[in-house]
Amino acid sequence: MKDLQKQFHFGVYGVIEKDNQILVVHKVRGPYQMLIDLPGGKPEHGENLAKALKREIFEETGLIVHSFSFLKETSCFIKYFNANDIHVELCHIGLIYRIDSVDLSKHNSNLSQEDINGSSWVDRNSINKSNCSPMLIEALDI
Repeated sequence: MKDLQKQFHFGVYGVIEKDNQILVVHKVRGPYQMLIDLPGGKPEHGENLAKALKREIFEETGLIVHSFSFLKETSCFIKYFNANDIHVELCHIGLIYRIDSVDLSKHNSNLSQEDINGSSWVDRNSINKSNCSPMLIEALDI
């Protein structure tokens, strides 16, 4: 077996809630493949965190964020096999924000990116460690 490849990922993520539901994205590749996750991702080169958060949420959900507040930072290590069957240990660091103001009528559940296939509202009580990413677990303190 080949050595473990170590990788690092930093991202910004948003918790968007209505009633008792959380807006999640559906991961189709990477360490969280087949799991639900928070909308968000990594800042582009030179992009500040606020712009990155707003851009990522718009790209993944169609929502335009008007205001947000810092919730928490979190980190985790995930081991998985990537698309090339290489064993990877990912150090994932995330800044999680509560989305305070957003026009929910603009939600487009069919948007897809390279690692997600759409988004949906999920009942908070149905989220558990077997169906979601560690970022989502940490954000909701499950």
